[in-house]
Amino acid sequence: MVVRATTVTTTVAITTALIASTLLVAVSDAACTNPIVRSEWSQLTADQKSLYVAATQALAARPASGQYVDPTQMGWDDFVQT
Repeated sequence: MVVRATTVTTTVAITTALIASTLLVAVSDAACTNPIVRSEWSQLTADQKSLYVAATQALAARPASGQYVDPTQMGWDDFVQT
């Protein structure tokens, strides 16, 4: 499967936002009315697995931004530090 750069960028932004929102759920109200559902790796389709790997590689290739406000600008090292 060929993954376009815009698809990877979009996937990275979505993955970053999901990770950031998951971190925020831990400190927010427990009465969530629309929880995010985490999928088991074995339940993902081949396309979803490819997009996840591509997004992770793109995120790892970004330099650390040193900021934690805008998830679309964060690199892999920013997540490790939080």
